[in-house]
Amino acid sequence: MEKTIERYGKFSPDYFVSGRPQEELYLLELKKEMDIMVKKIDLLEVHQRKLMGQGLGSCSLAQLQGLDTQIEKSLRIIRSRKAELYADQLLKLKEKERELLDQRRRLREEFGVV
Repeated sequence: MEKTIERYGKFSPDYFVSGRPQEELYLLELKKEMDIMVKKIDLLEVHQRKLMGQGLGSCSLAQLQGLDTQIEKSLRIIRSRKAELYADQLLKLKEKERELLDQRRRLREEFGVV
């Protein structure tokens, strides 16, 4: 995004209204950028499929070990986040339990139940 803004800032205002050759150069540059982005998207899709366990037949042992490392790291992060959520939920439930016990105690005192 920053590169695009930077590139936009390099062009003078008359760049967009001037002759056809500059417009064609601009369009060619955009086409090149689009081709680069399409290639990046393709690579990301291939990588995603490999992470999902698809298309592993062409992977070398080193690539598979790299994938294994990435997956293990992701699992650690996911498990850590899951543990945080469970801990938060447990704290909320304990707080709710305390509130209910306090309410029960007050009601017993109010109605004289022992």
